[in-house]
Amino acid sequence: MTTYGSTPTNGSLNILSTTVTPPSLIKKFENLPQPWGIAFTPNGDKAYMCLHADNSIKLIDTATRLITGEVNTTTHPLDRPKEIVISSDGAVAYVANSGNDDVIIVSL
Repeated sequence: MTTYGSTPTNGSLNILSTTVTPPSLIKKFENLPQPWGIAFTPNGDKAYMCLHADNSIKLIDTATRLITGEVNTTTHPLDRPKEIVISSDGAVAYVANSGNDDVIIVSL
């Protein structure tokens, strides 16, 4: 099993293997602008990560463990996104903005 965990204050995202005790580090992304919420598509092939200070949502390919893109949010601007939830069909994401205390719906 693999676990993703972010640390907003130091700008890192850690990918850990939990098949061993203690969990071992698989990959570490550093120098990210305050990574917060992470959500996975229903089939687990993609993860979406909110970058609070960058007002963006990055796309992570879970097979390659690489950041492969960014979600277009021009129709619904982000304002310090913190949390994200993916719908059960994987078509949309619900993103909580801490800057203006609202939730936006973003097409994936």
